Amino acid sequence: MRKEEEDVKEEEEEMRKEKEARLKALVAKRKLLQHRLVQRKREVDSIQVEKNQSDQDLETSTFVTKQKCLQLREQLDRDRQVARKKLVDLTTQSAAATKKLQGVISKGEKILRLSEVCHKLQTKLKIPTLEHEQTFCESGNLQHHLNVALQHRELLRKQKQDLIRENRQMELLLQHMKDGPLMVFPALSLSVPPDAKSADGTALCGGATAPPDGPTDSDHN
Repeated sequence: MRKEEEDVKEEEEEMRKEKEARLKALVAKRKLLQHRLVQRKREVDSIQVEKNQSDQDLETSTFVTKQKCLQLREQLDRDRQVARKKLVDLTTQSAAATKKLQGVISKGEKILRLSEVCHKLQTKLKIPTLEHEQTFCESGNLQHHLNVALQHRELLRKQKQDLIRENRQMELLLQHMKDGPLMVFPALSLSVPPDAKSADGTALCGGATAPPDGPTDSDHN
């Protein structure tokens, strides 16, 4: 009977120890799970912080990019307006220069017609008087003016053609700027050659010396 009681006690002790071992295992497993849960929570928090920082950086970068695009667009508009104004000014200057050259050409043609009339009168006068000699000297001067005027008329016609061509080109550029995006073209020159003068020796655009003289009285003789 006593042996049976001891066996029962041993079984109860073994069951108690087994329960304690299971309980310790459950406690250890619970602690491990809690530790892993804390780690996962920290990782999630870290990822959230990084995400927030990334979103903030992206927002800042987007704002800066928009500001730069806006500034570039405004600068492009200003440059386009300046270029359009310059082209309009060049077109106006070209038209004014063309008109001025046309006036000079008309004046030169009048002088040429007058010189031709004087030359015809000279050929009709044959009497060798003092008046005839004076007229002959004057005709020599007229011949000189005639030669100079012929040279300048040819030069002015060429310049007029160049200015008309440049004016057309600038009008096309201006129309293109109104209809489409701005394009870069070589600068057009509106200057008149420094040696260009009218038939009476007057500089066209602030030029320098007159062209070479024509034939003298001694050449006619």
